[in-house]
Amino acid sequence: MDSNLLNRAMLRLDPRGTGNVSVNSILTQFRRLKFKISRTAVEDGVWSIDSDGNGYLSHADIENTIEQAKTDRTAPTKIINLVEFLGYEEDGYITLDQCILLLASRFGKLLTQADIHNLWFDTSSGLSDMNELVSYAEFLRQLELTSLIIS
Repeated sequence: MDSNLLNRAMLRLDPRGTGNVSVNSILTQFRRLKFKISRTAVEDGVWSIDSDGNGYLSHADIENTIEQAKTDRTAPTKIINLVEFLGYEEDGYITLDQCILLLASRFGKLLTQADIHNLWFDTSSGLSDMNELVSYAEFLRQLELTSLIIS
């Protein structure tokens, strides 16, 4: 993930600039995006990423996990998905173009141009203009569809 996008996401997750992302701040962002997730699920995600065991995520924890996810499909995805989305997000949405960039970044060469076309133009998303807005729920749906297509 581009460092500017990661910094932008970190500002949302750590608005006071403490260097630590709490379970509460992650829950706040999920709720703002209207994504239902339990506190326990977020705590488990933080625990699996937290390298020093202090109960908070550092910038490095998140950055390392995003890099790990490119090669390890078992990496904790709920927090990664949120961070990637927050890097581009404005008022709860990203553009279709930004969504495709995120998918390409996550899946790399496994995702072909034909796959992208099939995802966006042959699904029920109804999206076709690269500037159309994509909600967090639709972003997650496209991630799931992409995973199915490339596996």
